Amino acid sequence: MGLREGVTRLAAIIVIGGLASCSDERTSTNELTKPAPKVFTYNSAPVLQHYLALGDEAYANTLQSTLALSTAISNLLTTPTKEHLVLTRKAWQLAHNDYQGTQVFNFRNRLNPLGGKDLSYAIDGWPIQPGLIDYVQDYPYSGFIHHPSLVINEDNLRSQNGATDAEEISIGFHAMEFMLWGDQTDKPRPVTDFESISELSAEQKGQGFKVADMSNNRRRLYLATMMQALQQDIDLAAKQWTPNQPFYQQHLFKLDNKKQFSLILRSVYGWVSDYLIAKHLNPMNQDLTNQESVSLHAKYSGTGKHGLATSLSNVLKLYTSPEDGIKQGVDAIIEQLSKQQAQTLLSSLTTLDLHLTAIAETDKDEKTLAKAQAAALQLQNTLMDIGRSLQISLNAQQMAASH
Repeated sequence: MGLREGVTRLAAIIVIGGLASCSDERTSTNELTKPAPKVFTYNSAPVLQHYLALGDEAYANTLQSTLALSTAISNLLTTPTKEHLVLTRKAWQLAHNDYQGTQVFNFRNRLNPLGGKDLSYAIDGWPIQPGLIDYVQDYPYSGFIHHPSLVINEDNLRSQNGATDAEEISIGFHAMEFMLWGDQTDKPRPVTDFESISELSAEQKGQGFKVADMSNNRRRLYLATMMQALQQDIDLAAKQWTPNQPFYQQHLFKLDNKKQFSLILRSVYGWVSDYLIAKHLNPMNQDLTNQESVSLHAKYSGTGKHGLATSLSNVLKLYTSPEDGIKQGVDAIIEQLSKQQAQTLLSSLTTLDLHLTAIAETDKDEKTLAKAQAAALQLQNTLMDIGRSLQISLNAQQMAASH
């Protein structure tokens, strides 16, 4: 290569290098002047306060109706008449219905990282094995009631609750439901089962029985004892939501906005996936198709479907802000994120409300149930989409670990 060619190539390299340098400088300058991507920010404190207030109200309502149930049971045991049995069953339905209204908040209770006691199993455990408690069809002497060697007191009933199997329920709403209705829906338990026995027959005396051993007397004691346990558990659950409790009212407000809103969104997601779909709508579907292992909620009273609309009503209250006042519903944040997603979420909730109300007002119907299931799945998917938009994983275990 000659001198002239070498100089020419060197000059070309210098020019190309200079151009590349200028290009890098322009790119660097453009990157510095390019605006940063918009970060979605929001204030979740009003929404969290709204959530906590609704939880406190739901548990207060349950506490009040449970007190009324306690009074009704006391009246039944004092004066066992058909009228008092009917009134006691109605009081049970009201208290149980009110408790269903706490479910979106009860999901939060189970994730309390500061040691909040989960009372849901003791309060509303189901399905149950009724023969563990009292007589059932074809087995007239089964259960605690007919075994005087088993002492009936609160400690024993609590220790027996789920002792070897999750369906071995001895306390709570559904053990009480069975006691009030019996296991035969076409032939409910008669009020004579609750009449006090004060005298023994000669045969009973000869067999060494005591008055307290009589099945009626043991049934009366069992009902009173389980009512005492239920009252205590409802009272404790309600206290966990009062404004002066450290976890709900102090710890949560120390979290950042994302964690605060995460717990609310995950509570709603847990309600629709774990409570509504898995525990209610799917068992109803099994019942319609006559599959085995049916575990309908409140199957002895036939009132399980009535609590679903009540439960959803608090989810709707949680979502919607008052028309005149502080924007404190979940909609306050979702609308900032995307009006379209907010409209989709509200539409999913109202559609679900329509179909759950239809289930409560009619007998089990395959088409009505299918519509409710589709609406619940749509709500679940909508919540998943919103979670992805907010970079919130709707996973209960991750939520518990994040606090």
